[in-house]
Amino acid sequence: MALSEATILLIWSDRNPHGRVPYSGGPHGCKGGQVSAIKPRDIEGNLWSITNTKNRKPHLVHLVPAALRELERAKVGRGYVWSDYHGFSYMMLKLQGMVKIEDWRVHDFRRSFATHLCEAGEIETVVDRILNHTASGSASSAVARVYNRSSLLDARQAAMMKYHDILFPKKSSGG
Repeated sequence: MALSEATILLIWSDRNPHGRVPYSGGPHGCKGGQVSAIKPRDIEGNLWSITNTKNRKPHLVHLVPAALRELERAKVGRGYVWSDYHGFSYMMLKLQGMVKIEDWRVHDFRRSFATHLCEAGEIETVVDRILNHTASGSASSAVARVYNRSSLLDARQAAMMKYHDILFPKKSSGG
């Protein structure tokens, strides 16, 4: 299921009475386990290097401004950025009533990320690279992956900013 932008923002906001949900994963399409395993040494500038990936290939994620602000607020302890956080499953149970959506999962943030980006006109290849997917579903994608080794870093960074702007549109200064 794709969560609406309003639902995503409510979950990540200070208005969430159950405590803040670590912001860094959702707007980047990352998995909950990757977010909870962030260590300060994994972040350099606005890049997050994930080494614990399903396809066993290191993956770079561009951190958008809102995620960088959230990381600055995080309490680092025991070597992890989110050392004061008690788990996604527990938080999801607490949030069920607040968002009035039954049977949703942390992975819905990932699905929502991909859905909203594609609906905003981002090409699927770029979204797949951001999600660190390796081709397996479609023959054309599988063939393209054999020959096209580009990481599309610039396109991925632009797409990340596009999603950030979808969630946090710039306020107009006009009146």
